[in-house]
Amino acid sequence: MININTNFHQLEALRDFDKKEAPNANYNRIAGELRFLSALSDSQGGKFDAIIRDAAKKLAADIAEKHCTTPEAVQKAEAALSSLSSEAKSFEFLCVAHAHIDMNWMWGYNETVSVTLATMETMLDMMDEFPSYTFSQSQASVYKIIEEFAPQMFEKIRQRVKEGRWEVTASTWVENDKNMPSGESLSRHLLYTKEYFAESFGIPKDNLVIDFEPDTFGHNRSVPEICNSGGVKYYYHCRGHIGDHIAYRWQSPSGKELLIYTEPFWYITKADPAIAAHAPELSRLTGSKTLLQVYGVGDHGGGPTRQDINRFIEMNSWPLFPKFTFSHLKNYFEVLEKSKDKLPLLKDEINFLCDGCYTTQTRIKAGNRKGERLMAEAELYSGAAMLLANHPYPGKLLSDAWKKILFNQFHDIIPGSGVTETREYASGLYQQVFAAAESARTLALEAIADKIDVKIPVTEKKESWDLSAGEGAGVGYGQTGRSAGKRRAYFVFNSLPYEREDIVTVTVWDYEGDFSQIGAENASGKALPVQKGESGNYWGHHFDTLFAKVKIPASGYTTVIIDEKPNYEKKTTFTNDMRVQSPDTFVLENEYIKATINPLNGKISSFIDKKTQAELAPPQGFGVFRLAQEAHHKSITSWEPSMSAWFVGRYKSIEEIAKDIEIRPLAHGELKNAFELTTQFGSGSVLKVIISLDAGSKVLNYSVCCDWREFGAEEKGIPNLHFHLPLAYKPNYLFDIPFGMIERKALDQDLPAESFVMAGNPGGKSSLVLYSLDKYGYRCLDDSLALTLIRGSINPDPTPETGRHNISFAIAPVSGDREELAKESLLYRRPVTVISGKKRKGTPSLPTETSFFSLKGGILSSVKVPEKGGKKLVFRIYEALGKETAVELSLGFAANAAWLTDVNEDKRLEDCAVSDGGKKVSFKLPAYSVRALMIELK
Repeated sequence: MININTNFHQLEALRDFDKKEAPNANYNRIAGELRFLSALSDSQGGKFDAIIRDAAKKLAADIAEKHCTTPEAVQKAEAALSSLSSEAKSFEFLCVAHAHIDMNWMWGYNETVSVTLATMETMLDMMDEFPSYTFSQSQASVYKIIEEFAPQMFEKIRQRVKEGRWEVTASTWVENDKNMPSGESLSRHLLYTKEYFAESFGIPKDNLVIDFEPDTFGHNRSVPEICNSGGVKYYYHCRGHIGDHIAYRWQSPSGKELLIYTEPFWYITKADPAIAAHAPELSRLTGSKTLLQVYGVGDHGGGPTRQDINRFIEMNSWPLFPKFTFSHLKNYFEVLEKSKDKLPLLKDEINFLCDGCYTTQTRIKAGNRKGERLMAEAELYSGAAMLLANHPYPGKLLSDAWKKILFNQFHDIIPGSGVTETREYASGLYQQVFAAAESARTLALEAIADKIDVKIPVTEKKESWDLSAGEGAGVGYGQTGRSAGKRRAYFVFNSLPYEREDIVTVTVWDYEGDFSQIGAENASGKALPVQKGESGNYWGHHFDTLFAKVKIPASGYTTVIIDEKPNYEKKTTFTNDMRVQSPDTFVLENEYIKATINPLNGKISSFIDKKTQAELAPPQGFGVFRLAQEAHHKSITSWEPSMSAWFVGRYKSIEEIAKDIEIRPLAHGELKNAFELTTQFGSGSVLKVIISLDAGSKVLNYSVCCDWREFGAEEKGIPNLHFHLPLAYKPNYLFDIPFGMIERKALDQDLPAESFVMAGNPGGKSSLVLYSLDKYGYRCLDDSLALTLIRGSINPDPTPETGRHNISFAIAPVSGDREELAKESLLYRRPVTVISGKKRKGTPSLPTETSFFSLKGGILSSVKVPEKGGKKLVFRIYEALGKETAVELSLGFAANAAWLTDVNEDKRLEDCAVSDGGKKVSFKLPAYSVRALMIELK
C-alpha cells in the first residue's frame, strides 16, 4: 500500500476521539470525511487546516457531552465544513467490481468449476438487486467453464454484456505467467481469446483492449510489443511494481507502448472509507482526479459482496467525500489516456517475483515446452500437407490443443505453485495436447511421404511383403515402422527455415536382411556416412538403429534409402581377442569442440573451442551436478513462513555429486560419440547422464535421467539439484526471453529464460552458452552459470517431484553474435523428424527432396493456416537482434498476394512485395518487432 501522510491524527481533539469512539455508522462517516479532508488539506500545504480544526473541536465537544457520535453531531460538522464539499466532490472513484478466480490453485478442476459457477450466479443476482451495479470479469477460461457447465447462466451473462453492465476484461485465455510461455504462446492467448468473445458474445475484437493480470508474478520486456500486435492498449497488474509509479507508459525496445496501471493497494479489496484519504496522492501520481478502485473477494472467487455495494452507494452520498461510481475498467483507462503524455515512461522489464516458480513442478514446465514445440511442428507440417497432398488441415483439433496449453499457463499452474490436484490435472491436459499434436504431425508427414516419388524396385519375392513383421512396429518408441523388405525409404523432415546437416537416427524394424552390411544413400543416390547404434526388442518387435549424416533443405524434407547392397564398401574385420590394450580415453571431439571428461568426478576438465582454440573450462573443471539444501524460510514471505514453491531459500549447503561415478562409453564412431555417467546421491536418488557429441555439431549434449528420491522438510530445508558451470572469465549474461533477448546483472536468485543463457566473455573470442530443452530457471552468480533441474519444494504440494525425470540441456562455445545464437538455439530445440516410407497406392507426385520455404532475416515463430481457413498461410516472424532487417521468404509454392496482418488474422495492414512468379515475398521488419505475414496461395 502506498504511504500517505495526513494531519488527521495531529489534531488533538480528534486524536482522542479516534481512539475512544467505538466504530459505528456515524463514526465511520465523519471519521472518513475528516481523514479525507485532512489529506486534501495536507496535499495543498495545510490550506484547509483551520476550518477542519475548528469543526473537529466542536465535534469532539459534542461527543464528550453525549458520549456517542450522533447523527446530529455529524450533520453539524458537515455543515461547518460545507464550503469544502465541491472540492471533495471533484474527486471520483470509478469502482470496478471483479472476482479473482485462480484456476486450480489450491484445489482441483472440479472446485474451479464450482467456484466459477457460484461466483457468477452471485454476480447476476447482484445485478438484479442493484440496477446501477456493474461487474468486470477477466479470463476466457472462466466464460468457457460457464458455457460448458451452465449454459443457461451463460445466456444471462451474454445479455448483461449486451446491456453494457458486464464488462469483459479478458484478452488472454487465463491470467497467465509472462516469463515462461513463449512469445508464440502469448500471441495465441490474444488470438484465441478475442476469437472466442467475438464468436460467443459478438464483441468486436477491437473492443477487447485490456490485458488484466493482477496476480501475475512478472512481466517480460516484450509484452507491450506482443499486446500491440493483438490490439491491446491497456495493462493492469499488481505484482512486479517498479518504484513509486502506478500509472505510466511501458515501452518495449520496438517502441510499442502500453498504458499501465499498477494496483497500489491490492487486487482483492473491500469497500472501505479509508481509500478516500489516498485520493490526493493517487491524483498526483496519475495526473487525474478520476481514480480507480478495483474491489471484490478473490482467489477462491466470490467477487463483490452486498456489503461492498451498499457501502459504495452510501459513501457516494456523503457530502464531504469523493464520488463513488460503479464503472468499468476500460472507462478508467480512457480517462487516464487523456494525460498519458505526462506520465513516466518505463523501458525495462517488470520483474522479478517468486523465483522458485521458474523451477518448481518441473513436469509442468517440461510439458509446456514440449507442447509448444510439438504444436509448432504440427501446424507447419499440416499446412504443408494441405498444399502438397490435399490433406485436410485439422484446425479445430489444433486450436483446442492450444487452449489446453494456454490454460496450463495460468499464473499458479505453470509456476508450480499449486497442490497435487493442480499437477495431476495439468499432466492430463498435456497428454491430450501431445496426442493431438503428435497425431496431426504424423498424419501430415505421412500424407506428404506417400506422395514422394521414390523408386524402390521390389527385388524380393512377393511373399516377403506378407511375411514382414515391421509394419506398425515401434509405436511409442519414436519412429513407427511402415515398410518391409531389405530396401527401405525414410524421409527426414526439417521444420526450421534453414538448411541443416544433422546426424539423424533411423530406427529399422524387423529387418529381413543382414543389418551388419547395411548402408544408406541420399535422394541423389550418393552413399551417406553411417554408424550403427543400439539394437533391441520392443513390444514383440526387433529394432536396429542407424545413424546417418544427412543434409536437409530448409523447412522441407529429404529421402534416405537404406539397403543391404554389395556396392557399399565392405571391410573384412578381424576379432581383437584382447591382443592389444590401450589406455581408456574420455574425450568427445569433432571439428568444433574438444571436451575432456574427468573420470574421477564426471566434470569437464577441458572444453576447447577449436575455432578460436579458447579454453572455456576453469582449472578446476566445470559441468558438475550439485545437490543444495535451501533454507525453508525466506523473509519476503509475509503471508506464510515458508512458501517453498514460490521462493528459493538461501543455500545452506552444497554438495558436488562427484563421487563413485561409473563411466562407460556408449556410441563410438565417426558420427556420434557418447559416454554414460551413473551415480547415486542424497537419500537414494540415482543420476544417469549421457554426454554426447555429434559430428558437425556445435553443442555438447547432456541427456539426464534422474530417479528423484529427495524430500524437503521444514527442519532440513528444500533439496535442489542443479548443473553448475564456473567460468574462466568474468561474464555478462544474455537471456533468451519471449520474442527477444535481454542482458541482466548477476543476482543471487533464479532468473527466467526461454531456452538459453549466454555467459558473454567481454575480453575473449569465445563465450559459453547453456541451452535447455525443458527448464526455465538459471542462476548467474560469482562468475558462474547454473541451471536448476529439480527442486523438492513442500508447500503447497508436499511431493511434487518424486519419480523419474528426463532432462535435456547442452553447452556450446559461441562467438557472442546474437544472430548465430538465435539460429543455433533453434537448431538445438527443434530436431529433425524421421518417418518410414511404405508401399504406395496411386501415382506419387512429389520430388525426393524439396524445401517448403526458406527465410532470410528475422526469426520464424510459427506457420499455420488462419483460423478462418482457406488456402492461406500465416507466418509469425520476429526480430530479436536490435536492427531493422529485410525479410525475404522464398516459397516452394506460388503466392497470389501477401500482406501483414495482426495477431487476430483479420486486418490487412500493409501489402508486401511478391516477386519471382509468386515464389518470393519480402518486407521490412523493424528492430525488436513481431509481425504476422498472411500469404494467399495460388
